[in-house]
This record gives sequence, structure tokens and C-alpha cells, in this order.
Amino acid sequence: MNDKNSALQIATAAAFMMEGLHDAGYNDCIAAWDKGCIEMVQSIVSYAPLVSRLLDALEKQDFPGVFDYEVSSPFGKWFGDYILEHGDEPPKQDACSWLSKEVESFFTQKEMTAPEVAEIHAAIHEVVATELATASTSGMKP
Repeated sequence: MNDKNSALQIATAAAFMMEGLHDAGYNDCIAAWDKGCIEMVQSIVSYAPLVSRLLDALEKQDFPGVFDYEVSSPFGKWFGDYILEHGDEPPKQDACSWLSKEVESFFTQKEMTAPEVAEIHAAIHEVVATELATASTSGMKP
């Protein structure tokens, strides 16, 4: 994907993540977070580039629905619900696991062969494994 489309894809995913965060109760999330609004927004939208990389890895797949409605926005709600329950952002491993599961569910909701499902699973696993390895070498909490 070219840089312009990638930037648009990242911005769109981030916007829908924020929509989901609002669905969780934005003001309540800020109160539970207690670290500042900008920091909370930066934390959640930091996953938008990962979503873009996942979509790039799966670009040859058919889109059986509207990805940002079915994955990015629900991720934002999940993220907000986690903040409300724990007072902090979810561990990166948990967020990546959530995204992996939901991205795979999105792309495999239509009828597929076992090899097609395995190909999708492998592509997702490769992108997420790279993301987690990068996070662990950069000192981010897993």
C-alpha cells in the first residue's frame, strides 16, 4: 500500500477506535485513567499502525463486511472497558491478542477452506509476533 493510503488507513482506524472508546464512556474512562486525556488517546491510537499492517498483510482477502465498524470500533470499546475495570491500559499482549482474534474472525466469517483460514491465521500471527517482538526490544510493557 502506498504511504498516502496507509496514512489514511491508520487515521481511519484511529478514528473508529476513538468512536468505540466513546461508546465505553469517554469521560468515565478519563476519570478511571487519571493520566490525562492526550495520553489516553495516544495509548489507544498507538494500535492503529498495527491494524494498518494487518490489513496490508491481508490485502488480497475479500472484505466480508466493514472492517472499521466490525473491528476498530469494537476494539476501542474493549479498550475503554478495560480502562474502566482496571484503571490502566491493557497490556500490549492482551490488546494484540484481542486484535488477532477479531481480525481473524472478520476475514473468516465467510465460507472458506481450511488452507485459506490457515493462510489468514499465519499472516496475522506473523504481523503480531513482529509487533510484540518490537515492543519487547523497545522497552514497552508487554
